[in-house]
Amino acid sequence: MGSLLHTAKLKKVAIFLGINSSAGGMFQYAQSIIDAVKFSKSEKIEFIIIYTDNEWKNQLVDYPCKTYQIKNSKFGNLLSKFLVLLQLSINTSKFISRHLNPIVKEVMKLKPDIIFYPCQDYLSFQTDIVSISTIHDLMHIYENEFTEVSKNLRFIYRQYRYKAICSNSKAILVDSEVGKNHVLESYDVDKDIIFPLHYVPPKYIYNNKKNNAEINLPKKYLFYPAQFWEHKNHKRLLKAIKLSKEKFNDINIVFTGRKNHIYKELLNYVKELSLEENVHFIGKIEDVHMSDFYKKARALIFPSFFGPTNIPPLEAIVCDCPMAVSGIYGMPSQLKNSALYFDPRDVLSISECINQLWSDDKTCELLLKNSQIVKNEISFEIFTERFISIIENI
Repeated sequence: MGSLLHTAKLKKVAIFLGINSSAGGMFQYAQSIIDAVKFSKSEKIEFIIIYTDNEWKNQLVDYPCKTYQIKNSKFGNLLSKFLVLLQLSINTSKFISRHLNPIVKEVMKLKPDIIFYPCQDYLSFQTDIVSISTIHDLMHIYENEFTEVSKNLRFIYRQYRYKAICSNSKAILVDSEVGKNHVLESYDVDKDIIFPLHYVPPKYIYNNKKNNAEINLPKKYLFYPAQFWEHKNHKRLLKAIKLSKEKFNDINIVFTGRKNHIYKELLNYVKELSLEENVHFIGKIEDVHMSDFYKKARALIFPSFFGPTNIPPLEAIVCDCPMAVSGIYGMPSQLKNSALYFDPRDVLSISECINQLWSDDKTCELLLKNSQIVKNEISFEIFTERFISIIENI
């Protein structure tokens, strides 16, 4: 007697990577997502990865799922932005994109059941395919004094984009409970489709490769890896270093990041404060060397205004680097008692934390001891399990 075996159809889920490393933290997050896909043992999902930039090609060489590179059409990207500028209805945007956007046409040929967008992409509401989207932050609302998120048409772009994401997405991923509350406070969206997925340290931070470049680092230094945006708060940090120098003449801080945005302005500010001997700009460093800079540092100082949570403090935890960070939004919940906290608007508050980390070995040792609890909570295994569970249950 025979029997028929009925096999449930696998859900075909595409991960769309429309960015490159210039996107900073979002790029790192996207890397964590594709690593979760790589190690997924789901029996319900067939993952595929779609990417546009050549930068992803080497990273995807040994991935077990199918990968597709599609042409990063300038016309397609401009069309997506133009549709946002016009603020058309979602259905109208989808109709135009379906017929005119080469990127959308290529994606639709692959016929995924769902597309997951790790990076707040315009296409998340400009295709007819069911979408899952990430909202990393709403700082254009909560920190709109900073021109990088509010000047010219940026605020309008962002508002329309996030409203469209909220109304079109089957699920929305955020970085924390604070991030979830921000979305609920800002847009008309069902709380049951918002899922916190906490950040994890990027894989490269576990490398033990030492930096062999000819960079003359001071023997003892504070560390701040960040792009030179206004919201990264370099100026107040420099003022705090100036204050701390009154007590500790040997104070040093190392800045990394591409030398753009307000970099030249900061160079002049360093001269104005007479901190040329104490401040070291070393440019962008390769990811494989990042852990070495953390491990050699006395401490991480992270005065950013943006959140709700951030990735560099997690890198510091992995590398056993003590830290002081902005005590805002979701940072205290993310890091618990593994960090000192300061008011990022208060130069004295920042300086006091610097002084404590620079001079007090016992404080540094206690922070490292406390960080072990957080280290267990930010494991890649937990991240992967949570991500796959969210996707399977959509």
